[in-house]
Amino acid sequence: FEVLKFNAQNTVWGFNAERRVARSLERSFWARDLTAMFRVSQFGTLSNLNLKSLSIKRYTIIPYSQFQFQKGEKYHDDYGVDARLKLSSNFGIEGTVNPDFATIESDVEQVNLTRFELSYPEKRPFFLEGAEDYSTRIRQFYSRRIGEIPWGIKINGKLSDWNVNALTTSSDPASAGADVEDGYEAVYSVFRIGREIRNGSNVGVIGANRSYREKDSGSLGLVSTLFFTDYLGMTNQIIKSWGEVDNGTWAYFFRPAYDSQFTHFHVRYTHIGEGIMENMNSTGYIRDDDRREIDTELEKTFWINRLGIESISPGINYNRYWSLTGELRRWEDINSLSMKFLKKWKYSIRHIEEYIRYEKGFRNGYLKNEVEYDNKLGTSLFFEYAFGKNYDRDLEQFGGGIDLKMLEGWTVIYNFSRYWFRPAKPDDNSWIHFVRSTYYVTNDLYFKVFYQTKHRIEQGLPHPELDLLKQNLQIVFVWRFIPPFGSVQVAYQEGSSQFFENDPNYKSLLLKLAWVL
Repeated sequence: FEVLKFNAQNTVWGFNAERRVARSLERSFWARDLTAMFRVSQFGTLSNLNLKSLSIKRYTIIPYSQFQFQKGEKYHDDYGVDARLKLSSNFGIEGTVNPDFATIESDVEQVNLTRFELSYPEKRPFFLEGAEDYSTRIRQFYSRRIGEIPWGIKINGKLSDWNVNALTTSSDPASAGADVEDGYEAVYSVFRIGREIRNGSNVGVIGANRSYREKDSGSLGLVSTLFFTDYLGMTNQIIKSWGEVDNGTWAYFFRPAYDSQFTHFHVRYTHIGEGIMENMNSTGYIRDDDRREIDTELEKTFWINRLGIESISPGINYNRYWSLTGELRRWEDINSLSMKFLKKWKYSIRHIEEYIRYEKGFRNGYLKNEVEYDNKLGTSLFFEYAFGKNYDRDLEQFGGGIDLKMLEGWTVIYNFSRYWFRPAKPDDNSWIHFVRSTYYVTNDLYFKVFYQTKHRIEQGLPHPELDLLKQNLQIVFVWRFIPPFGSVQVAYQEGSSQFFENDPNYKSLLLKLAWVL
C-alpha cells in the first residue's frame, strides 16, 4: 500500500489468483472461465474492504550520492534527488533531478535480420511506472528516444473516473543516438488521459512532443479498446502527427477480433502516411511508413490429454501492404505449430515466407524449430535451430539457454546464439553469450551479475584469436536498508555495460547511497 495507487473509498476490488500444481501440470483460477488470463474485467471481487484507515505517507524525498572510480580517469562524484508527493491515495506527482542510471543493466545483444530499426526494452526506473499506458500498436511514445536527463517530472494515477499519466523532461537527443547537433537540449512531453467504460472497454487520448531548437515534432492520437461481448472486441488508434513533413501525417488502424479460451482471430487494416517516420520518430517508434496494410491471424488450441500429448496449437498469420500509390511493398506468410507433451516438453515449428521491396524485390524464407523443457520446479531449457534465405544470403542460426534455480533465492540464466551468413559481411557471423544471475539473501539484500560477449566466427568456427567484438560485465550488490527506496549499492562494470555506450575498455567501480526523508 506504500507504493500502490488506489482509491481508499472503494470497498470492492477486482481480484484473481492462479494455482499451479507441477506434478500434474494443473493450472486453476479462483475466477474461472477467463477468455484471457489477465483480462481484469473478468476477475472476481473482494468486497467489504475498509481502506480508509490506512495511513498514507504524503511525501517521500530520496537524495542520493554516487562515487565513481574509473580506470584511466579521475575520481568523480555525483548527487541527485527524487521526490514523490501523494495528493491522494490514488494520485501522485514524482520529480527527479540528476537521476542515476549508472547501474542499469545493459541491453541484451540482438542481431537484426531485417532492415528495420530494432526496439529495446526500457529499464530506467523513472520511465517504467505507467509505461503500460503508452503500449499501443502504433507507438507514439518510445522512451528510449530520450537519452540522459538532468531532470524530469511525471504524474500518475486516477482523477475521478479518469486515468492520467504524463511526464516532461529534457535531454540532448544525441545522447540517445539521434542524428542531431550535439549539445542542444530538447524538451520532451507526453501524456495519456483515459477512461474506462462498460464491459472492461476503455478510451483515451495520447499526446507526445519534442521541442528542439524552437521546432516541434510529435503526435496526438485517440486510442480505444472496445468489448462488445465476452468474445468480440476491437482495438483502434487514430493519429495526427506534426513536424518536418506536412503531407502524409495521418496514421490509423482498426482491429476487430474474436478471443475465446482456445481461439484467436483478428483482421486489421492499417494506414501509415508517408511522413509519419520523420514526424513521429523523435518521440515514437515507427519501423516503416507510406503503407496501407492488411493483417489477419487465426490461432486455435486443441486439448488432447492422451497419448502423451497435452495440446496442439496451429496458427497462421498473413500480412500484406502497399505504398499509398498502390505499389506492392511487402507480404509475409507465417505458419506455426506447437505441441505440448505431458512430460514437460514442448516442440514448436514456424515457417515464414516474405517478399519485401527496397532497391529491388527480395524473397526471404525462414524455418525455425524450437524444443523447450520445463520441470515446473525452477529449471527450464530450450534449443532452437533455424535456416533460410535473408536478403539474397543464406542464413543459419542455432541457439539455446537454460534457466536454473540453484538454491532458494538463487537463479542463473544462460543463453547463447550463433549466426552464419553466406556470403558474410564483417562481424556478421558471430557467437553471442549472456549470463544473468541473481541471489536474494533476503528480499532487501541481493546480488546481481550480468555478463555478455560477442565473438566473430569464420567458416562456422570461432575466429583463431577468439576475436572479441563486444564484452559487458556488471556486478551489483544492493542492500535496501529503508525499503523500497533507501539503499546502498555497489556496482562494478566493464565494457559498454551501462545504459549508454561507453569505451570498450571502460572499467568502473560505483558506490551509491540513497536515503529516504
